[in-house]
Amino acid sequence: MRPVADFGDTLLVGTAAVRRDSGQHNILLMGHRDTVFGKGEAARRPFHIAGDRAYGPGIADMKAGLVMNAFVLAAFQKFAPDIPVVAMMTGDEEIGSQASLSHIDEEARYARAVFNAEPARPTGNFVSGRKGGFTYRFEIGGKAAHAGVNFAEGASAIGELAHKITALHALTDVQQGITLNVGRVSGGSSTNTVAAKASGEDGCSLRRWRAARPLDCRYRGDLCPFDRSGHENHVRAPERIPAAGPDAGQCCAFHHLSRSRGSLGFGNIRRVHRRMR
Repeated sequence: MRPVADFGDTLLVGTAAVRRDSGQHNILLMGHRDTVFGKGEAARRPFHIAGDRAYGPGIADMKAGLVMNAFVLAAFQKFAPDIPVVAMMTGDEEIGSQASLSHIDEEARYARAVFNAEPARPTGNFVSGRKGGFTYRFEIGGKAAHAGVNFAEGASAIGELAHKITALHALTDVQQGITLNVGRVSGGSSTNTVAAKASGEDGCSLRRWRAARPLDCRYRGDLCPFDRSGHENHVRAPERIPAAGPDAGQCCAFHHLSRSRGSLGFGNIRRVHRRMR
C-alpha cells in the first residue's frame, strides 16, 4: 500500500515473482476505485445483484475492471506464479490522478507491459489513446457593498467570474479537439451584498498536446488578467495530464490481443481514442 493523504490509498498486490530492480520485468494491471458520483450516492443506490448482473455506483467505471484484474492475478498466482504480475488500484483517477501519479510512474518504470481495465466501448472496441488535459483553479476578489444602499461602491466578484466563464468557453474548438468547461463555481455571501469573492475551476481537454502551450499562454495572458475596476485575479498552477497516443509497443500488444481474441472465438476489435474526463 502507498498512503495518499487526502484520497484513497494506492493499493498494490502481485505474484511472488514481481521485481522492482533494474529493468522492465513486470506486467502491470491498472485500475481505480473512485467514481464520479458524489457523497451519499452509494447509500441511495447500494450495490446489489439481480440475476446475473450487479448494480451500483461505479459498476461499469470501473469496479468490473477491478474484479477482472483480481481474477487475472489469482489465475497467474495459481497457474503461473513465476510470471511477475502486479495489480495497482488508485483512488483519485476521476479527478486527475495527481495524488497517485508518482505511484503510477514508479510501478510503470519496472513494467514491460501495462493494461488498464477501464470499460471498453459498447461495440467491444478498446481505447488505445486519450486526450490530454489540465485543470485551472482561479480566484477573484471584488469589493463588498450593500446591494441596495451602496451598490455603486461595490465591485462584484461574481459578475467578473461570469465574464471569465464566457471568455473561457469561447476558446472551445470541437473540430480541433479542444474543449473548455468551467464546471465548478462558488462565491458571494448574501443576495443583498455585492460579492467580494468568487472562484471557479476550469477543465480543458485537447487532442493534440502541442496545443497546450499556446492555450496556456492565451489563458494566462489574455483572459485571466482582464477585469473591471476593483477586482483582483489569481490563477493557480494547472494540473496537467499529457495526451497519449499509440506507440510501437502498444501496436504490438494490440495485434497480440487481437490474435488471442480470435483464437478464443471472439470477433474483431479496433482501437479508439478516448475523450478526457
